[in-house]
Amino acid sequence: LEMAEKAKEDKEKLESFKAHLTINKLRTRVDNLERDNEDYKNRIKHLLSEIDSIKQKDGDLITHQKRDINGLTQRRDFLEQELKSEREAMQNFKEQSRREMEELREKMSYEITELKTELLSKESKLDIYIKFE
Repeated sequence: LEMAEKAKEDKEKLESFKAHLTINKLRTRVDNLERDNEDYKNRIKHLLSEIDSIKQKDGDLITHQKRDINGLTQRRDFLEQELKSEREAMQNFKEQSRREMEELREKMSYEITELKTELLSKESKLDIYIKFE
């Protein structure tokens, strides 16, 4: 009977020890899981911080690129206006040159006619002069 009680006590102690071990294992596992959870939280915070940093850099780049694009657009518009002005000036110059050339042709034609008339008059006077001599 004593041995049965001793065996029963030993069995209870063994079950208590097993329960104690199981509880300790579960506590250790919970502690490990909590530590892993904290590590994941820290990694997530770090990644979110990196994402925010990248978003800020992207925003800065986009702003800078927009400024560059606006500057280039303004420069292009200015150059297009300059080109238009130069083309108009060239067209005006061509038109003015054409008018001046026409005027010069008319003057030259008139002067040639005058010179021919003068030459004919002098030839005629010379013929008359020669006839009288």
